[in-house]
Amino acid sequence: MTARYRATLETALAADEVFAYLSDFSNARHWDPSVTGADKLDGSAVREGARFRLRVALLGREHELTYRVVEFDPPRAVTFLAENATVASRDRITFSDLGEGTRVTYSAELALKGPVRAAELVVRLAFRQAGERALAGLRRTLGSADPLTRIPLAGRALDGTPRELRGELDGEHNVILIAFHRLQLTTADQWLPWLAALDRERGDVATYQTVYADVGKAAEDLGLVDTETITVMLVDRSGRVLAEERGGFDELKARRLAVALDADLDRPRRPLPGAA
Repeated sequence: MTARYRATLETALAADEVFAYLSDFSNARHWDPSVTGADKLDGSAVREGARFRLRVALLGREHELTYRVVEFDPPRAVTFLAENATVASRDRITFSDLGEGTRVTYSAELALKGPVRAAELVVRLAFRQAGERALAGLRRTLGSADPLTRIPLAGRALDGTPRELRGELDGEHNVILIAFHRLQLTTADQWLPWLAALDRERGDVATYQTVYADVGKAAEDLGLVDTETITVMLVDRSGRVLAEERGGFDELKARRLAVALDADLDRPRRPLPGAA
């Protein structure tokens, strides 16, 4: 079973700058929330045959993959290939010079081996969600003008105070727990101890809960694919979505949110994070 994802974005950055940044696959830790760790294995020069070790979270598990550059055509295209006993992954990025910017097209294929192949629909959905999170990260990092904001949202703060989450939010970073009926608030509550500890540690993370009665409209407005459980949304003060998770608390989901938060706190706009 092979899952595929393809997306395109435009950035004001020059093609050679974007190529240099994205062809160094260790930079994926800055823009892809699914990547929990990334290292370059073959010195400083990126070339055909260069290798990168990535730890990637998918379907509740972490997979360690060693990617090899199998196509290196600056500043037009780069392709990475990785395979282990359970996963085969191919990522190809192409770059088109727009004169005053660059069009980036990212194509990814994931093939799973063994018993996990049976859960085809689940895998395809998880892979698409991971792709959307990675695309959002690329847009933030490369400075795309595409809108990421999905609020305003109507809801309540944790003390029960009704809130219209419009304009700027209280925190430099904010976590919004979105439920679609009140029974799901029990699931949302699983996140509260970790979120309270996160706010104590960082001091800039505000938390909100919101419940929607009009499930269909909310799902359409927010671009959500699953209303059977809660969505946990990490957004900045202006309302840009930095990361999303679904369902009750677990350590892996929390780690991905923390990675996205760290990446946003650390990201310089010029030069690109991790770029030479």
